[in-house]
Amino acid sequence: MTFKAFIFDLDGTLVDSGADIANATNLMRQHYKLETIPLETVFSYIGNGAKKLVERAMVNTGIEVDDALKTFLEIYQENICLKSCFFDGIEEFLKELQKRNIPAVVLTNKPQAMTDKLLKEMKATSYFKLIYGPEAYGAKPSPIGLKNCIAQLGVEKSDVVMVGDHTTDLNAADSAGVKSIFCTFGLGVKDGCNPDFIISSGEELFKFV
Repeated sequence: MTFKAFIFDLDGTLVDSGADIANATNLMRQHYKLETIPLETVFSYIGNGAKKLVERAMVNTGIEVDDALKTFLEIYQENICLKSCFFDGIEEFLKELQKRNIPAVVLTNKPQAMTDKLLKEMKATSYFKLIYGPEAYGAKPSPIGLKNCIAQLGVEKSDVVMVGDHTTDLNAADSAGVKSIFCTFGLGVKDGCNPDFIISSGEELFKFV
C-alpha cells in the first residue's frame, strides 16, 4: 500500500534521541542531588511529552514537578543534539519524499521550541511541510493535531499514514481514522494496539511510496 502524505512522530521514530534525553534527565536529577537512573529506565519514560517524562523520573522525590520540568528543559536545550541522529534509512527516505513532492509532517509531543531546535541543529527542517509540537493542538493520543495536519495538507485521510513508535501515535491514528505504521526500532511500545503495518528499520518505509 502506498500513501500521498506521511505524518511522523519525532523521538524514537525519525530521530534516535534517547541518549540525549537520558543525559538531560540524569543531569536534572544531579541538579537536585539525586542518583542517576539507567538509560533503559529513562527510555521507558519517553513518549507522552516532557512533563510526563519528568513526573516519572522524579516520582517520590518530593521535588515539585513544574520546577523540575523547568530545570530539565533548560538542560536539554543546551544538550539537545550531542548524540541525536536520524535512524538508519530515515534521511534517505525523507529525501525520496522531497524528490516525489510527497509531504512529510512532524507531529510530536516534544515541546515546540525543543522540536524546532533539534531539527535545526540536525539541518533537517527543510524536509517537512509542517512541524507541530503539542502546543498547537494538544498532545497525542488526542487526534486533533493529526486531523488538523490532514486538513492543512488538503489530502484524503485514506491517503495519509501516521508513523510512530508509541501507543500515543497508534491511538491518535486510530481515533483519526488513518492508517498507522509502528516502528519497532523506537523507544516506545504498542502495548496492545493494532497498527496497520509494522517495520523494523527505516529502510522499510520505501515500500509505502
